[in-house]
Amino acid sequence: MNPSAGDLCTWPHNPLVRDSKRRPLVVLSTAYPGRSTVIVVPLTSDLSSRSLPLRLVIQATPATGLAADSLALCDQITCLLVSLLEESFGQLDQGLLAQLRQRGALALGLMPSDLRAGG
Repeated sequence: MNPSAGDLCTWPHNPLVRDSKRRPLVVLSTAYPGRSTVIVVPLTSDLSSRSLPLRLVIQATPATGLAADSLALCDQITCLLVSLLEESFGQLDQGLLAQLRQRGALALGLMPSDLRAGG
């Protein structure tokens, strides 16, 4: 598998937090030859924290392949081995991918404070 930025994939499980569920995620970085990891944003179907500034709703559409609207947890960006990912089941449009990247950059403290205030 060679995931691209914007791909929606499934992570079979997260042994680090003793999570046995398969989790959907969005790939933020492209897997380049010789690189074994990608940067990803996990998704949840629990929309209760949707008002938090580092969370973004991803709608269930034929393009995304999601069964239900989901929340991108941009404050939980992580790096995963490509070998842990299952095949892509959907794709984000470039506008939504740009919003995810912006919120991810905010979460990592990579954006100037004047941009943070604008949300």
